[in-house]
Amino acid sequence: MTRLRVNGRDHDLDVDPETPLLWVLRDELRLTGTKFGCGIAQCGACTVMLDGMPRRSCVTPIGMIEGSEVTTIEGMEGPEVAAVQAAWTAIDVPQCGWCQSGQVMSATALLQQIPQPSDEDINNAMAGNICRCATYTTRRGFLAGGTGLLLALALPVGRGRAQVTVAGPFAPNAFIRIGTDDLVTVLIKHLEMGQGPYTGLATLVAEELDADWSQMRAEGAPADDRLYANLAFGAQGTGGSTAIANSFMQMRKAGAAARAMLVAAAAEEWGVPASEITVKAGVVAHEASGRSSGFGALSTAAARQPVPEDPPVKAPADFVLIGTDRPKLDSASKSTGTAQFTLDVYRDGMLTVVVAHPPRFGATLARVDDSAALAVKGVEMVRTVPSGVAVYATNTYAALKGRDALILEWDDSKAETRSSTQMFAAFAEAAAQGGETVEEEGDLSAIDGAARVLTAEYRFPYLAHAPMEPLDAVIETKGGKAELWFGSQFPSFDKPTIAGALGIAPEDVTINVLMAGGSFGRRAQGSAHLAAEVGAIAKAAGRDGAFKLVWTREDDVKGGYYRPMTVHRLRAGLDADGTIVAWENVVANQSIMAGTPMEAMLKGGPDNSSFEGSTGLPYRLGAKRIGWARMESPVSVLWWRSVGHTHTAYAVETFLDEVLEAAGNDPVQGRLDLLPSEAARERAVIAEAARMSGWQGPRRDGKGYGIAYAKSFGTYVAEVVEVEDRGGTPRVTRVWCAVDCGIAVNPNVIRAQMEGGIGYALSAALHSRITLAPGGTVEQSNFHDYPMLRIAEMPAVEVSIIRSDADPTGVGEPGDDLQTPDAFDAIADKAERSAALFQEMGKVLTHPRCLNCHPVTGGPTQGEDMHPHDPPVVRGEADFGAPGMTCNTCHGAENVTLTGGQGSIPGHEPWSLAPVSMGWVGLSLGEICQQIKDPERNGGKTLEELHEHNAHDGLVGWGWHPGAGREPAPGSQEIFGQLTRAWIDTGAACPG
Repeated sequence: MTRLRVNGRDHDLDVDPETPLLWVLRDELRLTGTKFGCGIAQCGACTVMLDGMPRRSCVTPIGMIEGSEVTTIEGMEGPEVAAVQAAWTAIDVPQCGWCQSGQVMSATALLQQIPQPSDEDINNAMAGNICRCATYTTRRGFLAGGTGLLLALALPVGRGRAQVTVAGPFAPNAFIRIGTDDLVTVLIKHLEMGQGPYTGLATLVAEELDADWSQMRAEGAPADDRLYANLAFGAQGTGGSTAIANSFMQMRKAGAAARAMLVAAAAEEWGVPASEITVKAGVVAHEASGRSSGFGALSTAAARQPVPEDPPVKAPADFVLIGTDRPKLDSASKSTGTAQFTLDVYRDGMLTVVVAHPPRFGATLARVDDSAALAVKGVEMVRTVPSGVAVYATNTYAALKGRDALILEWDDSKAETRSSTQMFAAFAEAAAQGGETVEEEGDLSAIDGAARVLTAEYRFPYLAHAPMEPLDAVIETKGGKAELWFGSQFPSFDKPTIAGALGIAPEDVTINVLMAGGSFGRRAQGSAHLAAEVGAIAKAAGRDGAFKLVWTREDDVKGGYYRPMTVHRLRAGLDADGTIVAWENVVANQSIMAGTPMEAMLKGGPDNSSFEGSTGLPYRLGAKRIGWARMESPVSVLWWRSVGHTHTAYAVETFLDEVLEAAGNDPVQGRLDLLPSEAARERAVIAEAARMSGWQGPRRDGKGYGIAYAKSFGTYVAEVVEVEDRGGTPRVTRVWCAVDCGIAVNPNVIRAQMEGGIGYALSAALHSRITLAPGGTVEQSNFHDYPMLRIAEMPAVEVSIIRSDADPTGVGEPGDDLQTPDAFDAIADKAERSAALFQEMGKVLTHPRCLNCHPVTGGPTQGEDMHPHDPPVVRGEADFGAPGMTCNTCHGAENVTLTGGQGSIPGHEPWSLAPVSMGWVGLSLGEICQQIKDPERNGGKTLEELHEHNAHDGLVGWGWHPGAGREPAPGSQEIFGQLTRAWIDTGAACPG
């Protein structure tokens, strides 16, 4: 027996003393907040506190820690952890959420030891924590504020799973359940794996229902094609960036129908016309009679109302929730370790199962000796399944130990035995042969007569997806029926596959779709191989029961289903003037859809996902030919985040840079010159990315800059990167991203996805590759040799969402956009142009966020109505703040600068609260302008100092980051600074 003290309680455990603490916490004590990510202390998902210090539980044998105090995420207490969890929730740090328990533990330990950590402190403390969703910059920004910043955010955060609505009588359709407690639960037909459909689809419902965001909840819809099919491809599944697009009107109609039924019920109960009833923020009201009600009290009556067939929906101008930042519905539970994932499911009598897969792709089992495995304490049985050999045990450690004891021989006669080097040579040779033509325009022979011909070859290795939660699934069979719990990305494929493996009808299979700890394409399985494997282990058991299938990180990295190895061979011809007269790109790789049920969709044609992004280019490239050489290999391949675009965008845009440089053209202007006038959205994102970065060419101040554009799944993206030479090693330090994805439903989710995608791609570019050794075995196995991007490597990322009215994903952010200075270049008269520039600046200067700090008398004001500060603030000497303290005494949590350093916050000299002489309320814009220019009234500042204030000071920056419940100033501080600079340079004229 081993005595273990966990979260203040003693436990006497009859387990192998070599068992890692992680599996004791999970399998024996059911403390599931601590996650499995790698098993070798390389990712931090398993972090716990051991005697107050962070420790990786996956490599800590319990026999070594008797007498120590173990604290898991469930037992963490104190102001630091409360503050971290509140901050994580407030700024939506969690995406997939799998790594967040470990992140919170490490962050809490850091702040307990160093209340005001430096960047180096943060890098050191968080270096062991991997986040595949790459929310590093958001996390860093709040940790850098220290405990003073975080403690101000220590608001109550729900720790349990008590977010499920009370069972109520009102279910107007397949998507909405309204309980008697007023809570609205939306059944989400798309897998939540970090990309935000729980929040996005719930927003669409809440908008039309006129619910208050605080009453919204979300949970995964069960597997049911009839009710929950993806309208984009007619089957229940998540992929192709279609979640919001296909659900946009469907979910709004569902919300509108529920609203209409609630209104009809109220009208009937109160005896008033339905047309006189309003619904706002979850309250149904009749103003004339003074009657009002929440949703729950009307739910029984509403359930008796007829369901409207085609209820009207709001005009975009009437949107309240769509287009605004709202806290994600799943952030709190992911920050406290209470969110339920597949690995967290435990059923009575359940056995854990691991499978030994062949070490070479295409190999099959020849012989197995399981005697040593069966001798391991806890191993119940060993079975042969189509994918390998399955070991069943009463706990995870026993299953893994039993698998290690297997003696296996494999038949490699049909296996892939080539090395990566040999495969690349074969792929390159196929590309040189030209492949099958998939797109052609004009006469490519123009390249033969070109004044100059450029060629390039780009090679892309296999890549594993490596989501933080490896593959897993739980199945329970009983009486000819099966129920499953897992992150099923394509239930339409998984359900019949499981039924086939068990020999039962699909209608006897129930799939409970749980959140997934990332996917990046790994769970989007056209072959449904995970479903086939979990079905097979249940069948092979030979009895009813519950079984949890677990893949380790080694299974994941070595297990195939990679992004395809690819070779691009490009040629371009230039005439004597540097104009592109011909372009050819031949792509050689495997087909992803071949050999899966989705192959039928190809109808005998090429697999577009293998070369998408190389065809349909918007640029004018003269004669064009795109070829595809389909390669064959037993190595299994799968969609990887952005699929074909992950290699085609790189090859196309990098080669285009080479061509533009050869012609003497600037990378930005050269791209714009190649775009036709009708390519407005393409031009807009390129121009915006260039503007954001202050583009001046590919080299500036010893740094390199590059730009690339891509259209992927209907979304237009352009990015500029800044690269520094750090001792011979390139380091990406900043990225500016402009994105046009149509109407933006949840801008905060879009920004997080762009940031995460940048981090994910950078991780692949810097570190990741899967290689086959001679003989065909995979050389990588875990995060030590398949490394991931760490927090110190993540660049600063700035995202600009282009306002768009295009379908189907929502409305733009609130507030008027600022025009950039070049919008005024057409004004010939310099003074008029200067005055017009100040007029544009006035959108910020007269905004409440600016006026709050420029009161005409007394202290600062608050809110949109500029009411007196509460509590009252009395000015100190020389007009600075309150005696004995600065504004950041109370406001540091909300107002920390994004542009300066510590201290550049409200109350920091020399800016602080504006002097009374700079009070602007009630003044005309011309009067404000004159006041700003007058040293007698502006605190003795020069125009250059005022530009520095507008462009870089954190106090001004607060106007765009004012905290929850306050409307940000229009545009951005960067544009405001550019306008100020242009106003000064054109003479600093004032409007009349």
